[in-house]
Amino acid sequence: MKFTTLSVLSLAVASQACNMTKTFTSCELSEILFQTSCSLIEFQEKLGGVEAVPATSFVENQCNALRTKIREEMLPWDKVTLRGKQFDDSFFDGGSIFNTQDHFSATNQTVSDDPETQHLKQIATYALTTGGIAWPDPYIKNFNLDDSCQSQTVMCCWTATRNGKSADIPANEANANVCAHDIGDSPKSARVKDGESIFPENGEGNTVCNGFFWDGLSSDYKGNLLFKVAMQDGLMKNGYVRNIPSAPMCACAEQMPTVTNAGCTKIHVTETFKFSYDELEEQLSIELSENQDISFEDCGELKTAYDNAQMRSLTGSDLVKVIGTGTAADDLACNTLSSTKLSGNGYVPKDPAMNWKPIAGRGILAYPIVSPDEFRKIWAQSKTKILRRKCLECDLTHMDIYYKRINDPNDELPADFDLLTTVLDRWQESDFNRLNENFELYNSYEAAVSGDSAQKWTFCNYASNVGFPRDCGPTQKTDHQWNRFYGGSSKMVAFYVDHSS
Repeated sequence: MKFTTLSVLSLAVASQACNMTKTFTSCELSEILFQTSCSLIEFQEKLGGVEAVPATSFVENQCNALRTKIREEMLPWDKVTLRGKQFDDSFFDGGSIFNTQDHFSATNQTVSDDPETQHLKQIATYALTTGGIAWPDPYIKNFNLDDSCQSQTVMCCWTATRNGKSADIPANEANANVCAHDIGDSPKSARVKDGESIFPENGEGNTVCNGFFWDGLSSDYKGNLLFKVAMQDGLMKNGYVRNIPSAPMCACAEQMPTVTNAGCTKIHVTETFKFSYDELEEQLSIELSENQDISFEDCGELKTAYDNAQMRSLTGSDLVKVIGTGTAADDLACNTLSSTKLSGNGYVPKDPAMNWKPIAGRGILAYPIVSPDEFRKIWAQSKTKILRRKCLECDLTHMDIYYKRINDPNDELPADFDLLTTVLDRWQESDFNRLNENFELYNSYEAAVSGDSAQKWTFCNYASNVGFPRDCGPTQKTDHQWNRFYGGSSKMVAFYVDHSS
């Protein structure tokens, strides 16, 4: 709060009568003198003359005390939902009945008609635009100013709606693509200490993000902004609900995912003051004349508005979680970020020409075992005649094995040979199943396709009571790498037939 004086103010107002009953809309000495038509000398006389407290000190002390009183008398956030801290924490993380209730086609109710939200309607009607709503720090973890909010910005991102015919946000309402989320930025919301969620090619689907920032007087009323964005507009008006996976639904921007764009809401607050004279104490004071006049405005794109307001120079922080304004270039930057993170974690895009048809799986790789007839049809469609086994509990040499058939007339399985049962449960030696006579084994697909002799396995043995590959190994016997589907416990394995083009 600034306090300034105008040395020539008495000249500017000399032609008007000093009127201390007038209200004024700024708690600064220069504005008070201007709006009351008082000169500095006249104002000082009202305070008791030159021997009284100087006008500058009087205004500064009064306004600081009044500012403290305004903050103390704001509506506490725990009175907004009247449901307690756990409920409010859950709501801003994308949970609670506000977010999980069925959508319109199932309930025939919009969110604003839901009996569960009627108290919010009362807050919006009677409190939002006429008085302050306190900031929920430290009441709600997502808005703790000591831990976050260096950019003085809050963002909400929603992935579903309760007001539509389905839970999906309509494409014409979506304004953001989700790129990635560093779980370490919001571990309390994710309930996981660290990790990453990555969303290549807008993998999260239609998403809406909106936010706000504060400076100056709006800092005192940022609780009103939070209610406006998250509850009145987001939930009540539009029915937007649910969070981006692993991220908060609403939080300080530093805790949120990286997105291409976000909308922006700003607040306008008019505080009207007056002088009050206590005859008993013979003391002049400044107090609010009436309720605050609060309104809101769409400020376009959040990043643009943030930059135009020169918030970086104020906070020392860039709005790094918003790439831009949702342009094609921003979408490209988002996809590049996602791809970089994926490759950094060892993931590469699937070759569109590659196609592995599952035929059986156990554990977390579970897949229903196909019938013998279905297997023969699947095998007949394979151009390479390669069977792949993946094993999550095997040694490195046996985690990914490629079984390639060789020397079959017309590339057809012998009519008397049951390859499916052989690899699943009965890895027997026969005239149709001998290493490097009927099949070859490799650790890479490329080597199997090319028949690279340098990478071909050289040792194999067999047994009728276990499945593939018994103790076969690249160069020597390797124990306990086999699977068994029907005869009791088995490793987490799956088999696939190559259908690549």
